[in-house]
Order: sequence, then C-alpha cells, then structure tokens
Amino acid sequence: MSRRRRPGPEVGGPGETTNALNRAFRKATEARGSKEERRQEVKKLNAGYTFDPHAGATYSFEHMPLASAERRAGVAETPHIVEAINWTTTEAGGVHYNRYFAHDFDEALGLAARLRIGFEEGVEEVVAIRPATPTEAAAGGQASAHFLELMPRAISSIDEMDGARTAAAARGAGKKRGAKR
Repeated sequence: MSRRRRPGPEVGGPGETTNALNRAFRKATEARGSKEERRQEVKKLNAGYTFDPHAGATYSFEHMPLASAERRAGVAETPHIVEAINWTTTEAGGVHYNRYFAHDFDEALGLAARLRIGFEEGVEEVVAIRPATPTEAAAGGQASAHFLELMPRAISSIDEMDGARTAAAARGAGKKRGAKR
C-alpha cells in the first residue's frame, strides 16, 4: 500500500522535503534550549500548567482544602451518565442522544472506553461523562436492577463448586443403587 504525500509549500521534490524537515527540526530544537534549561522552565512553574511524563499529559493544578477534595472524591462513588451521540439520522433529520447509566465513575470510565472501542466506525461517539442527576440516578438504578434480574446468572467458582458437589453426589447415589455406567 503506498501513501501519497501531501506536498508542503516549499517542496519541489523528495530531497527538498527532507532538507526542509531537517531545517525545521534543528530550528525547533535550538529554540527549546538544552535539557537542563527545559527542566528549569518546568521547575519555575509554580501555578498553572505542567506536564506529567508518567501520564503523558499536561495538567493544571491548584491547592484546595481537604474537605473540598473529599467531597469531590465522594462524587466518584455516585451514579454517572455517559453521554453519546448516535450519528444515525432519524426520518426527521435528527440524531440520537444516548445516556448510558453507570453505578459510579469507574464504571462510567470503563463503559466510555468500551463504547469508543466498540463504535470505531463512527456510528456512536462518546461526548461526556458526568454525575447523574437524582432523577437519572433513581431511574437508572431501577432499570439496571430490572435488566440485571432478567440476565442469566454468571458462572462463578462458587457455582462450579456447587455443581461439582451435586454431580459427585449424583454419581455416588447411582453407585449405591448398583447402577451401571
């Protein structure tokens, strides 16, 4: 599979493209300064934005009272809504606005990731994760419990142990009665 290159403004041929890129890279590197200078720039940042190399992301920070932090963290334990737009158009020309229920923030993050991966073709797009309103939390919790009750029980190690005991007891009962295999 060949890729077509989009020519830049000063490109006349393949050699010129490489030279132009090399010049641009050298210019950007010189403008950034040495590694030590860049470290000092990051250290000078007392409030505002900084970069976390472990997360690979830029973030802003500020100090806050412990009680406020605990309140914010508590919100993560409450029901959340994952908002998504389904780009399939209706007969009236609109699209679908879907609100997926999650029991807490962690579940909402996982759900949002599954939706983004599952709908790679662009049919549905996750646009937000937010705390559920009290009405959404009550209705979503009730609907979730209803649908969960309709689903078959998951196989767990406890179910397997119970099944193995039942099967062993049945085999034992068959032997006692003189049943042949």
